Amino acid sequence: MMRAMQIWKLSMVALVLAHAAVGAAPQLPATATLVKTSHFRVTGPDAGVNSVIASYAESALANAAQLTGLPVSSDRFLPMRIEILSDSNRPEQRVTRYQRLSEGMLDQRIRVLNPVRVDTEDFLEALCWLALNRLAVQQQTYLVMPAPPQVPEWLAVGLAQNLFPQYSQRNRQVALQRWRAGRATRFAEILTWRLLPEGRWADKALCGEAIEFLFAAPDRTALLAALLERAVAGRELSADWLAPRLGAPDVRALEKQWDLWVLHWEGTVQNFGALTRQNTDALRELLHVDPAAYGFTALSASVRLTPQDFITRRKEVVIRRLAEQVSTAVQSSGLGRPPEYQLVLGAWGEYFDEVANVPPKGWRRFFHRAANEKQLRAFLAVAEGQLAAIEQTLDRRRDYMAEFEKKLRTRQTVAPAPTNAAPVAPRQP
Repeated sequence: MMRAMQIWKLSMVALVLAHAAVGAAPQLPATATLVKTSHFRVTGPDAGVNSVIASYAESALANAAQLTGLPVSSDRFLPMRIEILSDSNRPEQRVTRYQRLSEGMLDQRIRVLNPVRVDTEDFLEALCWLALNRLAVQQQTYLVMPAPPQVPEWLAVGLAQNLFPQYSQRNRQVALQRWRAGRATRFAEILTWRLLPEGRWADKALCGEAIEFLFAAPDRTALLAALLERAVAGRELSADWLAPRLGAPDVRALEKQWDLWVLHWEGTVQNFGALTRQNTDALRELLHVDPAAYGFTALSASVRLTPQDFITRRKEVVIRRLAEQVSTAVQSSGLGRPPEYQLVLGAWGEYFDEVANVPPKGWRRFFHRAANEKQLRAFLAVAEGQLAAIEQTLDRRRDYMAEFEKKLRTRQTVAPAPTNAAPVAPRQP
């Protein structure tokens, strides 16, 4: 259930960011509201939206800390600033990250222009880059910091790509498809990508897989600390340096480990790939209930029942009996489907069971009471939310893979290639 709720939370943030643009002035007004959390200060025209974005940023940072084992200390840094702006005269969207030293303290900011069109992953990548730079500062033992650290972008992008499970599923599929097409990317090459273009590109999926590969090491926290220490010192994060830390005698053995890592997802990715919008569309059709299909000929054969109809007619005995059969049909429709989909079907089964007033199994049945209208609507909202979230995930995966396949069919690149050029000056807001 927690995994499904993570997917739901991520899908909802796009709606929140869209709401931020409603009614906003062409530029950040002087009366912009400020919301404070442990690690962030969020300014924008809507206090409610600012609060949700601050909460989302805190949850992403907490996920990063759990993944790396290295939490950012709020006592050592100024809060990170997030500025929300909307400008109807500028059609583009942009997530700009910025950092500098201010009186010896690290001043870091993210500016989101026209959030209604912003890619959530761009926001997460900017957040992870700044957070990793903070962690790099925490690894230092000297007191004077001549300049802010700048970790390579493959590291920050890869961490962002592992904060939520649906990204990992998609990235594994991209890496596998590239390998099958004979265009596998060497792990040593990924380590040279200091700068990456904005937007969604297959290279970023490989960064996500690279981080997942690294974090499979027995002590990923110590490994990341060593990576950050070397990065902040300006030393190359080369395959030669990394190989012995991953138990490989040389770079060739490291590349073999990388290939085996990509290939070991074969069964898992195919399992998730077996789920398509045809499955969710079929579920939508099943939720548009035809009573005659279940043998309830006493009900009007010309009228199909929506899930909401079951609430308004829940006091009818025949409706409760129908709901019980619909619950069974819905949950059995997911046989052989991946766990993510089983959670969605389970939520719908729970809703129809509550309408049918079916007592739960185990000791809880002794305390069971029929759900009232408000409670039923809450169950329905959860089920609808989870179904909408997985539909959105499938749509994003479909679009992402279509873009990837298009890149495979043409020799012309649609974005500048990753580069191992020297770090450039921090981006100005």
